[in-house]
Amino acid sequence: MAVKSFPKTKKRNAWAFLQKQWLISPETTGWMGGVHAPVRVLQAYMMLAAKMTTYYPLARGIHYAALLREPTSRFLSEFYETYDGWEARFNTPPHLDARAACSTRLPTVSLHKRALHGIDNVSKKLYDQLFPFWIRCSANAAANRQTRALAYNSYQASNAAKHGINTGVGVAYSNTSTLAQRLCSSLPNGLYDTGCSLQLARRALYQLSFVGLNEQRCATEKLFEAQFSGLRFDAGRHRAAILKTASRGLPTQKGEGGAKLGQGAHKVAKLAFDGLSADEQRRVRFLNRDDLMLYAEAKRLFNDRLQAYGIPRDVKCS
Repeated sequence: MAVKSFPKTKKRNAWAFLQKQWLISPETTGWMGGVHAPVRVLQAYMMLAAKMTTYYPLARGIHYAALLREPTSRFLSEFYETYDGWEARFNTPPHLDARAACSTRLPTVSLHKRALHGIDNVSKKLYDQLFPFWIRCSANAAANRQTRALAYNSYQASNAAKHGINTGVGVAYSNTSTLAQRLCSSLPNGLYDTGCSLQLARRALYQLSFVGLNEQRCATEKLFEAQFSGLRFDAGRHRAAILKTASRGLPTQKGEGGAKLGQGAHKVAKLAFDGLSADEQRRVRFLNRDDLMLYAEAKRLFNDRLQAYGIPRDVKCS
């Protein structure tokens, strides 16, 4: 997320629509920067906005903020969003080869179609049958997503293969930037080492102006208000949004082709990590091992900043 106040100036009138448009949004694929874009894509489009408005000072004073989520619950939640990941399904940055998608590796045509159609067009019971295949897909784009988003490593699976490097599970990424070369040079496989993304992501974490935790929303809001003096969360509007969402409830599943399937059907009760088998739990944690380490680092940073601003960890929001 980028926090920026747009100064009033006649120079931006020709591109005034930028004031009312998300450059990158998690709600739709129609925006310029795509969906769940990595931080460097976000930076690129912020710079593009500055050039389009012909008001270059717009590029100064930008604050980048991130809200991290507990990795295992985030991973399980993405299973219901898209089987192949945003990159393959919507061709959003970084662009991946659709032929490497997990759906292409399913053993039957019916399972392949079910994965492509998604939870919006099938019952939860039938869609959940895809889960064992999903967590054993070596190209699972949901694995370590937060680490990759902060590191923004380009898709280089073929290059890694050329070097005879086993990238393990998850989508293989590498980065050939000067920064990556310096930070990853000490790793066994250098730029193509599976630990390179984590090195870059940890560095990016400390360069962000703000880091919050999804599981500690109240403390995150209080810290945000403390760091950005003068900004306040609208508690009344927030409560109204919660009540409105709660009143709608979860959609009722009627089975494959049922009347209640369709738009919004992906908002089903997510798989719980504690409800998985021991083998599945080990697999999910292994797939997201970089994200788990990154989240632990973010949690330490978050708690240190709470202490620095005198905010109790168990602070309550009115």
